Amino acid sequence: MNVNMELRCYNCQSVVVELPVSKLSKKEGLNFLCENCGHFNVLKHKMLQKGIERNPFINIFGIDERDTAF
Repeated sequence: MNVNMELRCYNCQSVVVELPVSKLSKKEGLNFLCENCGHFNVLKHKMLQKGIERNPFINIFGIDERDTAF
């Protein structure tokens, strides 16, 4: 049985993403942007917490690729 878990924004408590519990460990440390309030959330220990890094591309591009990606 694959159970989905709703991850809520730390700021406004709206649902940011719904993921299967089995996939949460693979997403650990990724940033998620809340479409409702615009705050960045980072996935830590199966819950969203206030994101420190304000760059949404930090988990998509490598350090060398970020400067030349645009």
